[in-house]
Amino acid sequence: MKELSIIIVNYNVRYYIQQALHSICRAVKNIDAEIIVVDNGSGDGSLQLIKREFPSVKLIRNKENAGFAKANNQAIKIAKGKIVALVNPDTLVREDTFNVCLNYLNSHDDVGAVGCKILNPDGSLQLACRRSFPSPWVAFTKIAGLNALFPKSRLFGRYNLTYLDPDKAAEVEAISGSFMVVKKEAIDQAGMLDERFFMYGEDLDWCYRINSAGWKIVYLPDTEIIHYKGQSALEAPFDNLLVFNKAMLLFVKKHMKPGLSLLPQWILILGIWIRSVVSVTVKFISRHFSVIVDFLLLSVSMVISILIRFSPAGRAGDYFSAYKYIIPVYSLLWLLCLAGTSLYRRRSYNISRTIAGVLTGLILNTSLTFFFPQFAYSRQVVLVSALLNLFLLTGWRVILRFLPNVERVPFLKDTVLSFVKKRVVVAGTGKKSREIITKIENRIKKNVKVVGIIAVTEDDFNIPDKEEFPVLGTVYEINRLVKVHKINEIIIPPDVLSYKQILSVVADTRNLNVDIKMVAREMDVLIGRSVVESIDEISFVDIEYKIYFWYNRFLKRMFDLILSLLLLPFSLAVHVYTTLSPDYTIIKTVLKRPVKDVYLKQLSCNGKKNSVIVETLFYILYVFSGKMSFVGIEPDPDATVHTVWFKPGLTTLYRVSEDLSGSAESKQRYNYYYLRNYSLLMDLEILIKSIIP
Repeated sequence: MKELSIIIVNYNVRYYIQQALHSICRAVKNIDAEIIVVDNGSGDGSLQLIKREFPSVKLIRNKENAGFAKANNQAIKIAKGKIVALVNPDTLVREDTFNVCLNYLNSHDDVGAVGCKILNPDGSLQLACRRSFPSPWVAFTKIAGLNALFPKSRLFGRYNLTYLDPDKAAEVEAISGSFMVVKKEAIDQAGMLDERFFMYGEDLDWCYRINSAGWKIVYLPDTEIIHYKGQSALEAPFDNLLVFNKAMLLFVKKHMKPGLSLLPQWILILGIWIRSVVSVTVKFISRHFSVIVDFLLLSVSMVISILIRFSPAGRAGDYFSAYKYIIPVYSLLWLLCLAGTSLYRRRSYNISRTIAGVLTGLILNTSLTFFFPQFAYSRQVVLVSALLNLFLLTGWRVILRFLPNVERVPFLKDTVLSFVKKRVVVAGTGKKSREIITKIENRIKKNVKVVGIIAVTEDDFNIPDKEEFPVLGTVYEINRLVKVHKINEIIIPPDVLSYKQILSVVADTRNLNVDIKMVAREMDVLIGRSVVESIDEISFVDIEYKIYFWYNRFLKRMFDLILSLLLLPFSLAVHVYTTLSPDYTIIKTVLKRPVKDVYLKQLSCNGKKNSVIVETLFYILYVFSGKMSFVGIEPDPDATVHTVWFKPGLTTLYRVSEDLSGSAESKQRYNYYYLRNYSLLMDLEILIKSIIP
């Protein structure tokens, strides 16, 4: 039997776990210990790194994120140590940490678990290293801010036990799950972690049950670790706030029985919901900051314009009461015009698009005064508002760029990351990709930060890392990587990704406000209108897929809906006929797509060639329901959830072309061109060519 089993649950924190394992290996040199790492479906090359650099570590690989509690339980079941240590992958332990914890547990028979002093990277104490259970009173003092006002009070400072000396050992109710050293005997009596807690609250629940089983829990400041708090949570593809609040509600319902406290249970539950509402509100404002600011400024400009126009005559008050609904209508129309320039889709702080949106709104709002009497208003007010909008909407964007320490302003951290300094990743781990990064880094204009490299396949993780260019993950998890690392721009060198992979990247990031640029070269397949940016001798072609613009998708859907509605009676008749006729067989098929699979029925004429008219009318029903389109892309028979998806069509650009080679690469090229250069006129042209070759 081993003296110690160290368990680490890893999820996409490759560089943190590398440092953690190095520190742990140094700390267990004189201890009979085993190290078990449970990987929760990481895609950042963590497994390859551990196998290469730490061959003695036992690895358990889960295909998907099973949660912190379940993953730890998997390791506890095979652990051979008399004492088990749960250690987060984003920690650094001191050389004596495990020795100090083991000596204390072995010399105190009544102690079931210990936790050490945990420091933040800046050297400050991480308050969560010692805690009380969140009873209604403790939770109330936290929510009301009383614990912050009176941290040294035993009455108000119980949440994080801030009244205790951080340099003295103390018996506590709970310790942090980022570093817990527990006797196997205590685990056998209290049970393993409750797997209903996915990522938060499982440590509190475990400590509660260890206490209930008669064991003491001790905070031990004789040794310390550094914890880079929340790195695995940042990498998670789900809403951490939602998971946390569910965990807290589960803990309350499980352990805080009604009648056992002076304050009722509902106060604690109410506190959790208040915290949720506040957090969601802050998150919403941060995410839509530019839209909110623009709408407020548009409304303010209308108010100022009315004052300028009617105050000299003493009629401003009358106009405000008579036209109180006009102000939001005009402001919303201006906001829609700004959105129509894709200002809020990608470049929220682009000055030229802001000016274009304001001028378009001026034309639209001026037309209202001519064609819609109910919205008729002073054209002078509209003109003055437009001038004010040009000044205010562009002005705050310019000021933001030059404001010192602006990232410290509430709601503006993400804004600054995307506006003042773009966060860029480069696809590929080869020499060309690294050369591009070097040129970007050497630019005189330092408005770009290279976050890292995106690998093409998992095999690329076997390439030794360059510290300044970390490999963040693969192109197949680009959606998560963009969210986690707040990426604004993806640069793709030539010959690094196939057309299929490029389409996949575009599809997976189309709603994430990210720019995708390809390094330009002669005779490249990227044709059509593009924006070209030069960095030294490297030119980047800005890829914009017109099919994903909201107004193009709206027009396409309306076209499909109207035309299919006209043909719907014939389609329904064909469905009835083919269902009853013995000459036809209906075959169910599944089309893979990134979010949700699409289920269709295919028509087979029992070995004979289907009638083109019958087959076309059969699929009209799916066009009407939105599962297909009159014009779409060539489906990929090898499609996976990582492959680009757009509606399959009754016809495609490839089918009306002269290229009938049938190769997958050729089909992808035509799909690529269609998505980039889509227009309603192109759909009409393809349809006509399909009917009249």
